Amino acid sequence: MSLCAFVGDELSGLGFRLGGVECHSPAPAETPALFRSLTERVQLILLTAAAAQALPPELLRRTQAAERPL
Repeated sequence: MSLCAFVGDELSGLGFRLGGVECHSPAPAETPALFRSLTERVQLILLTAAAAQALPPELLRRTQAAERPL
């Protein structure tokens, strides 16, 4: 299990990748499926504002209210 994952644009992800963070730059249509997958296997998900906007609002609210992942 990874500790942390980043979801956002490639340029922003470069710094996180250097720090050993698992990075993803999906197309907006692919973001919800990736996000659901990450919630099952990581402890912390870092999202850019654009990646968060690609998620269904209810999915984002449910995940924010859950205890895990952060």
